[in-house]
Amino acid sequence: MIAQNLYHRVGYEVPLFLSPEDKMKNLLRKIGKKPILLVLDDVWSGSESIIEELKLGLKDYKILVTSRFRFPRFSNTYSLGSLSTEDATTLFHHFVQQCGRYDNCKDHEDLVEKIVKICGNFPLFLKLVGGSLRGRTTDVWETMEKQWSKFGEFAIDENSGLLDKLGVLLEVLDTEENIKECFMDLSLFPEDQKIPVAALIDMWVELNKLDENVGDVRIYIDKLTTRNLADIVVTSVNQAFESSSHRISKSLPNLEEMNVDYCNDVVNLPEWLCDITFLKNLSITNCHKLS
Repeated sequence: MIAQNLYHRVGYEVPLFLSPEDKMKNLLRKIGKKPILLVLDDVWSGSESIIEELKLGLKDYKILVTSRFRFPRFSNTYSLGSLSTEDATTLFHHFVQQCGRYDNCKDHEDLVEKIVKICGNFPLFLKLVGGSLRGRTTDVWETMEKQWSKFGEFAIDENSGLLDKLGVLLEVLDTEENIKECFMDLSLFPEDQKIPVAALIDMWVELNKLDENVGDVRIYIDKLTTRNLADIVVTSVNQAFESSSHRISKSLPNLEEMNVDYCNDVVNLPEWLCDITFLKNLSITNCHKLS
């Protein structure tokens, strides 16, 4: 699957009847003789076989793996320590701020110190909690700190503690109509896979969480992304949204930037692109079939 995704990324057709190792070697030959660093980010335990498949023993070809787990069979490992309290606080402030504007974080400095400590300086928690508390009232800040403090400080290897604290986060979200349910709906899709916005729209309409004009979809998606519970990624202009009757201009009317890269299925720019009135930057590169 990794080799196949790399072929699509650089705009080549995936060869048939080749092993994953041969596919990678063939791809590297196509790319050329430049040094290559393959980065595998957030690799989970039990994925050693995937790394083994990508070890080709070629010159000027290296693999960098980042993970929360140790892989004893591989050498040259480097263990990263936790963030310092100062860096963790800076990161938390970053996620609490919205669109680069000053937020009300300074009004809660006493709570910031407690929450950062409870998060164990762990970036994932700092991101989720910071996004969840963005623009929220003092009551919500105090509720989050009070409920999370019951679990004590979080240790990186305590996966059960992670799930418990995420449960508390959901309870706080439950104070907002449908947001908790919409977040839980994301678990119906395969892990670490892109979810077409069209699929979410169709599902939420079917479950009566949205009306037929899908006017509320922006609100739900904005709230999930604002709290760092989801990320919006624009992939293929034609492929990502044309599968649904709902256009991207209606789903994301406030979209300001769009990057289209290595999309060989793009032949013409869709007409609805002109309907995104807030679009400021449109970057199109390596779309060789675009006329």
